[in-house]
Amino acid sequence: MAATTLTRRLAIEVGVAPVPACGATTTIASFPYTESFDIVPTGQARPCGVTVLDANGDGATWAISKINPNSGANSIRYAGLTLNNVAADDWFFTPALNLNAATRYQVAFRYRGEGIANSPSSYTERLDVTSGTAATVAAQTNVLYTNAAITNTSYALANGTSAPVVALLPASATTQYVGFHIRSAANQGNLYIDDLTISAVAVSATSEALLRAVSVFPNPSTTGLFDLEIHGANAKGRLDVLVTNALGQRVYTGSARDNYTNKVDLSSLAPGIYHLQVRNGSENMISRISILK
Repeated sequence: MAATTLTRRLAIEVGVAPVPACGATTTIASFPYTESFDIVPTGQARPCGVTVLDANGDGATWAISKINPNSGANSIRYAGLTLNNVAADDWFFTPALNLNAATRYQVAFRYRGEGIANSPSSYTERLDVTSGTAATVAAQTNVLYTNAAITNTSYALANGTSAPVVALLPASATTQYVGFHIRSAANQGNLYIDDLTISAVAVSATSEALLRAVSVFPNPSTTGLFDLEIHGANAKGRLDVLVTNALGQRVYTGSARDNYTNKVDLSSLAPGIYHLQVRNGSENMISRISILK
């Protein structure tokens, strides 16, 4: 009996559905895309479509780990060689992402270093998150996130409102890959990534810089309270904030600071869909926000 047939038969007998094998290509066209690194097909080293690159060829690279997941059974871990005197230079890439030019996309993930839980690690890790048209170093031309001081040993969230912030993917109608690049100094420790999510975000802007600088969280909000994170808008003064309802009527006006988490209180408004506009001189960004109560 073939091995795959036996695996499926045993899975049925114990009541567990077998994990399907990976296809020739894996392309993500439906969002949100989530990856918890828990579903690894039999005979595969990683989830379908996830690839790794040991760019410095030292044998230490990203691999699925059952140690210290944030959720489920697995995470993906870079296991450093603490005595090899070689700086980390290793990547893992998402599957191909089929993006719509009319939609923007936000990357979010959890990360932690090695060490005693809830204590700072004695090692410092550096991570860059990028995007590009291929799962290659040369193609990863857009930097979404850089954190050169990872010492936390409990999982932290990196997203559109974290510090550092994860920028939105550039406007594009092409296939993109997101790359995670560890480039810690030599003789450091381990870095874990878990619960990766790439979500579609309904935003538009007259300025790419403003689009990258502004994010709203949580969205939707169950209270009507929002954090308006603005980072790197290069504003000379305060930015104008305007919220309109579905009829185009103004329901909120205010101002916000650059490089600051601004509070927007819409708790008095009825549940529904609204449009939040941020203006920096002649530039503006519009994001659809939702209130659920």
